[in-house]
Amino acid sequence: MLLRTAARKAAAVQDPHRDRVIDAVRAFGLLGVVGGHLAMAAVMWIDGVPRLGNTLASSTTLQAITWLMQVMPLFFIAGGAASSLSWASATRKDVPYIAWAWQRVQRLLKPVVVYLAVMLPIGAGVAQFSESKVSTPLLNLMTQLLWFLGIYIIITCLTPFYVYLERNLKHAAVLVWIAVVAAIDFLRLSDSAPAVVSLINFVAVWSVAAHFGIWYINRRISAPLLMLAIGVALSINVCLVHFGPYPISLVGMPDETFSNMAPPSLVMALHTVICWAAVLLLRERLTQLLENLSIWRFVVSINMSAMTMYLWHLPTLTLLTVLSHMLGMDRPLLQNSAGTIVPGENFWLWSILFWSICALAIYAVVQLLWFTEHIQVTWWDKPRTSQHPSTIANLFASVCITAIGLGLLLISGSGLAGFPNRLVEFSGLSWTSGFAVSVLVSGVLGLRMAIVAGRSSHQSTQ
Repeated sequence: MLLRTAARKAAAVQDPHRDRVIDAVRAFGLLGVVGGHLAMAAVMWIDGVPRLGNTLASSTTLQAITWLMQVMPLFFIAGGAASSLSWASATRKDVPYIAWAWQRVQRLLKPVVVYLAVMLPIGAGVAQFSESKVSTPLLNLMTQLLWFLGIYIIITCLTPFYVYLERNLKHAAVLVWIAVVAAIDFLRLSDSAPAVVSLINFVAVWSVAAHFGIWYINRRISAPLLMLAIGVALSINVCLVHFGPYPISLVGMPDETFSNMAPPSLVMALHTVICWAAVLLLRERLTQLLENLSIWRFVVSINMSAMTMYLWHLPTLTLLTVLSHMLGMDRPLLQNSAGTIVPGENFWLWSILFWSICALAIYAVVQLLWFTEHIQVTWWDKPRTSQHPSTIANLFASVCITAIGLGLLLISGSGLAGFPNRLVEFSGLSWTSGFAVSVLVSGVLGLRMAIVAGRSSHQSTQ
């Protein structure tokens, strides 16, 4: 079935309880990510060897634009809202945590499994028949975006904990997470703790966004207070960047010593406040806009193919970049005295053509592969479970969820070059790409089997 046909049928189903704004926020965020990568990507070939750059690195003005371009908090805000609604429904229906977590995780992992099943052999083949200095920079890009899914899965499965914090700490829950972020940043900047401690902010910052997603569902806040929140958060961020050690860019820059994105920083946490308040301020207008059937169909089509677009747009962009080089049609780039790659003469004019071709290619890939998100596999989609799994089964499931998230993060950091034996080091940790894949597979199989274990344990007590 064509994506357009499937989206039309799905859009025609009227669900009075569905918040269309959440879907629209996801769709807008995804398009922002894809568009941002197209705009920032710059590859300069030096003696036939690709050197990766970022067009924003050439200007602090362009880096300041990332305060508008950085939409990653929207995913976690929308995810927090959707997960809180899903968990509330599961609680009413007495669905156990294991079964709920698996349903949330398997939807995300299905297209990931397909992606890795295709890309791992391709990566191994390319590495085998090409020079390492040429293929390694490009192959390592192919798994880079999996970091988001690793963190997103962990944040999603922490939803019951967030709901508990909201119930008991109220507004203070967000302040607690922001305090954790600030404390970790202090340790990062003062070198007062091992580098691995900085990774805590991957959870802490996006936990702030998840809580705001819960607020989106449960709280009604006046427009003046939302404007005040934006003003305060923006003012603090300006001060942190102008007077403090924080970089201006909200995306990663080449060779930067401190990043607002990896791991996310206090500046990113406050940017999340701005994104949340902006969504609430626009909520009524967006709701009215989404009553338009054509616009709603577009949003539905984006969400039905979201994982496909997210996973495959970077390989598509990379492939077209390589083809452009092979055809002698590289976009003009220069290397300044500091060694930074910057746009050359007519770069942006050439980019309009390049971006247009990339957009068409990504569209074609999505049309071809979107069905991988919706393949029905009984063993995968509908596992049998008891209504009351044992405590041990629940604890084991939590360990497996952590392993899934960690495995995706490790794969993201290791890339495809030299698979499976390439050794990678980051924040004081070291691992191989093969080990990363084994952690992911173990987590998936363990979580799936935890449901059976919970069921068997329950039956043995009858």
